[in-house]
Amino acid sequence: MAGRRATRRTSSPDPKVGAMATLLGFWLLATPVLCSGQTFTNFHPERRGWLFNHLTVHQTTGALYVGAVNRVYKLSGNLTLLVSHDTGPEDDNKACYPPLIVQPCSEPLVSTNNVNKLLLIDYSQNRLLACGSLYQGVCKLLRLDDLFILVEPSHKKEHYLSSVNQTGTMYGVIVPSQGQDGTLFIGTAVDGKQDYFPTISSRKLPRDPESSAMLDYELHTDFVSSLIKIPSDTLALVSHFDIYYVYGFASGSFVYFLTVQPETPENSMSSSGSSSDLFYTSRIVRLCKDDRKFHSYVSLPVGCVKNGVEYRLLQAAYLGKPGRVLASSLNISAQDDVLFTIFSKGQKQFHRPPDDSALCVFTIRDINARIKERLQSCYQGEGNLELNWLLGKDVQCTKAPGASELKAENLNDIPALIPLTSHCAYTYMLRLRRGMDPRLSKGIHTQQPIKDLPLSRPSFCHLEAHTISVVTPMEDSQNGILSVSSCFVIAVAPLVNICVELKGFLAVVCSAGRSYLPQWEVSLNVVRLYHSDRDEDRERDGETDEGET
Repeated sequence: MAGRRATRRTSSPDPKVGAMATLLGFWLLATPVLCSGQTFTNFHPERRGWLFNHLTVHQTTGALYVGAVNRVYKLSGNLTLLVSHDTGPEDDNKACYPPLIVQPCSEPLVSTNNVNKLLLIDYSQNRLLACGSLYQGVCKLLRLDDLFILVEPSHKKEHYLSSVNQTGTMYGVIVPSQGQDGTLFIGTAVDGKQDYFPTISSRKLPRDPESSAMLDYELHTDFVSSLIKIPSDTLALVSHFDIYYVYGFASGSFVYFLTVQPETPENSMSSSGSSSDLFYTSRIVRLCKDDRKFHSYVSLPVGCVKNGVEYRLLQAAYLGKPGRVLASSLNISAQDDVLFTIFSKGQKQFHRPPDDSALCVFTIRDINARIKERLQSCYQGEGNLELNWLLGKDVQCTKAPGASELKAENLNDIPALIPLTSHCAYTYMLRLRRGMDPRLSKGIHTQQPIKDLPLSRPSFCHLEAHTISVVTPMEDSQNGILSVSSCFVIAVAPLVNICVELKGFLAVVCSAGRSYLPQWEVSLNVVRLYHSDRDEDRERDGETDEGET
């Protein structure tokens, strides 16, 4: 996806200097200068090395909240210091996971700075979320008025987000919910600790700061969770692989992240070079706000081309309104969301980018249109999934049954992960609790079972179309058949596909009809069980356990 406009700037090759540039930005804004009869004041931290990392401005009061090394500041609109909150330094060691108050650590402890990694205002609850690099990324909830600590959860594994202290590696988006608890979407680099930290997740933000569910995953079961982890196989292929989250925002029904990550090989050949030898790609990731299973995860490469020169290394981004003149040139409304981005030239040296840069503008409308086109083309079997880092290989899109009946105007209503094609090993029947709906039954699509289908592990497979479903399979130890504890179709789009992996086999139910069903309770019954060595399974048509939500 190419940006609309470009211009040059000079960027620093050193990440530390990049952080200092943020500080210099304050100085440029606040150095005492007489301009049009106004005098501007300045503000600086107690120590020169305690750099500013994040700045957020309250939409109503105009107060500035600054996340720095070892400090969180609250400033007035004229940069007068109102409150300062200490966050470090503290005795720590990156090899120690929980704080010492929870579990002793045998590693030597040294005084360690706390680099602010995340600074977000939770407007619905009048509080500030501040996360640092100490103790594997512990967060605090601070009261907006005086930065009083409301809570500092640190007694569960979910409370540690990431200890990576490099700037431009973590971003978060708070999604409020009217009268209910909010949701925090977090994307972060994991620095090789992929088993401990998910690269992207959604967390609970209860209204009660003392709630034991604070920062818990929105959904966390043995089968599906509100997170995605980097597979260890990916690190075996690219030893320095990580995903860096540069920016994030919410717009409409979606949450977006802008990321930079090393390219992964399309085959199984490993890349053993240093991080400076890697080629990087910038991507935009989109999720539904209310998607607790991340089935709607989709990403596209993003960059700029100006006069034949490619700018592919994302450095910074900001979501704003275009203004009248820019809106007119982009053929959009002045109230539409526009994404301003800075890219460096080329695709190498992400951590030490070249000086040549470009300012590029994207409309959210164009981004959604491109994602929609990408999904449609993949449903038609065109291209590949572009999820090498997650799947371990380049997987081609496969034409989905009934895809030719999809209507374009409905695709964005219930977006889903780019389809992953599966083969049927078991055959199931989907029926409504009140009986089979005739519109749905006409669209049932089945395939012949494939014997001895190898699968790596029993878990939920990704859905193949616009489907959001909850299915919890359990093995019936007495009868040796599948039992379903819960099955609830939240939304049914023109194509439905429910996938379950069990005991090394894969089950699929497909509906290619164009019916749109309300939120009805459904049950999933085993109709036939096929196995290469057990023909007697075919006689168990009636032995099923129905479940309801």
